[in-house]
Amino acid sequence: MKSLDKYNPILIGVGSNLLGNVVMFMTTIYLTRTFPTDVYGQFRLIFAFLALAVILFQFGRDNGIIYYAQKASNDSDLDKLIKSEVLFGVIGLALGSGLLYICTPFYGKTVN
Repeated sequence: MKSLDKYNPILIGVGSNLLGNVVMFMTTIYLTRTFPTDVYGQFRLIFAFLALAVILFQFGRDNGIIYYAQKASNDSDLDKLIKSEVLFGVIGLALGSGLLYICTPFYGKTVN
């Protein structure tokens, strides 16, 4: 069992990437068969912007979380780290939702 612990992060990374690609592939098939071409084009454009936003939003925070979690000397430091990440996530979600709400009229027609 100890030898498997060494490969656990690799297995999780490959498995989650594979699962995400399968879900995206199935979603693409569903959307191309269900919606007209212009709506699918809007979806792909927004998805491309979101992929870029995730890269900019993360900005190395995942490595920072691992680094500071390993350096945490007690549970209160770890609690502060978790609370700050949750707060940062909620603020980012609120800002992103507000931005989407403001920009919705510029996307073209909405899908009902």
